[in-house]
Amino acid sequence: MYMDNISVEQIRQFRLHTHHLDIFYQKADTEDVAGSCGFQNSPPGAWEIALHNRIPDFKLDDMKQMLEVEKTLLQAWSFRGVPVVFPTSESDAFLSALVSKQDEPWIYIPKEYNWRLIF
Repeated sequence: MYMDNISVEQIRQFRLHTHHLDIFYQKADTEDVAGSCGFQNSPPGAWEIALHNRIPDFKLDDMKQMLEVEKTLLQAWSFRGVPVVFPTSESDAFLSALVSKQDEPWIYIPKEYNWRLIF
Protein backbone atom coordinates (compact mmCIF):
# COMPACT_ATOMS: atom_id res chain seq x y z
CA MET A 1 0.00 0.00 0.00
CA TYR A 2 1.35 3.39 -0.99
CA MET A 3 1.08 6.33 1.38
CA ASP A 4 1.82 9.92 0.54
CA ASN A 5 4.53 11.62 2.48
CA ILE A 6 2.96 14.14 4.79
CA SER A 7 4.96 17.23 5.55
CA VAL A 8 5.19 19.05 8.84
CA GLU A 9 3.50 22.02 7.17
CA GLN A 10 0.54 19.84 6.07
CA ILE A 11 0.15 18.56 9.62
CA ARG A 12 0.29 22.12 10.98
CA GLN A 13 -2.32 23.33 8.49
CA PHE A 14 -4.60 20.38 9.28
CA ARG A 15 -4.41 21.12 13.00
CA LEU A 16 -5.04 24.83 12.50
CA HIS A 17 -8.03 24.06 10.27
CA THR A 18 -9.64 21.51 12.59
CA HIS A 19 -9.31 23.92 15.53
CA HIS A 20 -10.75 26.76 13.43
CA LEU A 21 -7.56 28.80 13.60
CA ASP A 22 -6.78 28.91 9.90
CA ILE A 23 -9.06 31.85 9.05
CA PHE A 24 -11.18 34.38 10.90
CA TYR A 25 -14.81 33.32 11.20
CA GLN A 26 -18.06 35.27 11.49
CA LYS A 27 -20.34 35.50 14.53
CA ALA A 28 -22.83 33.25 12.71
CA ASP A 29 -20.22 30.47 12.85
CA THR A 30 -20.02 30.44 16.65
CA GLU A 31 -21.72 27.08 17.22
CA ASP A 32 -19.52 25.32 14.65
CA VAL A 33 -16.37 26.95 15.98
CA ALA A 34 -17.13 26.31 19.66
CA GLY A 35 -18.62 22.87 19.01
CA SER A 36 -15.59 21.40 17.28
CA CYS A 37 -13.67 20.91 20.52
CA GLY A 38 -15.08 23.37 23.07
CA PHE A 39 -13.05 26.09 24.73
CA GLN A 40 -11.18 25.19 27.88
CA ASN A 41 -11.67 27.88 30.50
CA SER A 42 -8.62 27.26 32.60
CA PRO A 43 -7.17 29.61 33.61
CA PRO A 44 -10.36 31.66 33.93
CA GLY A 45 -10.88 33.84 30.89
CA ALA A 46 -9.11 31.49 28.50
CA TRP A 47 -12.31 30.71 26.60
CA GLU A 48 -12.88 34.38 25.77
CA ILE A 49 -9.39 34.62 24.30
CA ALA A 50 -9.92 31.39 22.34
CA LEU A 51 -13.20 32.63 20.88
CA HIS A 52 -11.80 36.07 20.06
CA ASN A 53 -8.83 34.45 18.27
CA ARG A 54 -11.28 32.69 15.98
CA ILE A 55 -13.99 35.36 15.69
CA PRO A 56 -12.39 38.77 16.28
CA ASP A 57 -15.73 40.61 15.96
CA PHE A 58 -16.75 39.29 19.39
CA LYS A 59 -16.40 41.65 22.32
CA LEU A 60 -16.50 40.58 25.98
CA ASP A 61 -20.08 41.83 26.33
CA ASP A 62 -21.16 39.68 23.36
CA MET A 63 -19.58 36.62 24.94
CA LYS A 64 -21.15 37.30 28.33
CA GLN A 65 -24.54 37.70 26.63
CA MET A 66 -24.23 34.31 24.90
CA LEU A 67 -23.09 32.52 28.06
CA GLU A 68 -25.12 34.18 30.80
CA VAL A 69 -28.24 35.62 29.15
CA GLU A 70 -29.04 33.79 25.90
CA LYS A 71 -27.42 30.59 27.16
CA THR A 72 -26.46 29.58 23.63
CA LEU A 73 -23.08 28.70 25.16
CA LEU A 74 -22.70 26.64 28.31
CA GLN A 75 -19.82 26.22 30.72
CA ALA A 76 -19.55 22.95 32.60
CA TRP A 77 -16.96 20.66 34.10
CA SER A 78 -16.35 18.33 31.22
CA PHE A 79 -13.61 16.16 29.79
CA ARG A 80 -10.27 16.35 31.60
CA GLY A 81 -12.07 17.64 34.69
CA VAL A 82 -11.77 21.28 33.63
CA PRO A 83 -14.39 23.90 32.84
CA VAL A 84 -15.18 23.93 29.14
CA VAL A 85 -17.42 26.33 27.20
CA PHE A 86 -19.40 24.77 24.36
CA PRO A 87 -22.69 25.26 22.51
CA THR A 88 -25.70 24.30 24.60
CA SER A 89 -26.98 22.45 21.53
CA GLU A 90 -23.94 20.13 21.82
CA SER A 91 -24.55 19.22 25.48
CA ASP A 92 -24.98 15.53 24.64
CA ALA A 93 -21.52 15.35 23.11
CA PHE A 94 -19.78 17.21 25.92
CA LEU A 95 -21.67 15.86 28.97
CA SER A 96 -22.93 12.34 28.24
CA ALA A 97 -19.60 10.73 29.12
CA LEU A 98 -19.87 12.18 32.62
CA VAL A 99 -23.06 10.31 33.51
CA SER A 100 -22.31 7.45 35.91
CA LYS A 101 -23.03 3.89 34.85
CA GLN A 102 -24.80 1.25 36.94
CA ASP A 103 -22.98 0.56 40.25
CA GLU A 104 -20.48 3.30 39.48
CA PRO A 105 -20.15 6.19 41.92
CA TRP A 106 -21.09 9.46 40.32
CA ILE A 107 -18.59 12.23 40.03
CA TYR A 108 -20.52 14.91 38.21
CA ILE A 109 -24.01 13.71 37.32
CA PRO A 110 -25.84 10.75 38.97
CA LYS A 111 -27.34 8.35 36.43
CA GLU A 112 -30.87 8.78 37.77
CA TYR A 113 -30.70 12.54 37.31
CA ASN A 114 -31.72 13.97 33.98
CA TRP A 115 -28.98 16.57 33.44
CA ARG A 116 -30.99 18.17 30.67
CA LEU A 117 -33.36 19.55 33.31
CA ILE A 118 -30.50 21.70 34.62
CA PHE A 119 -30.55 23.82 31.49
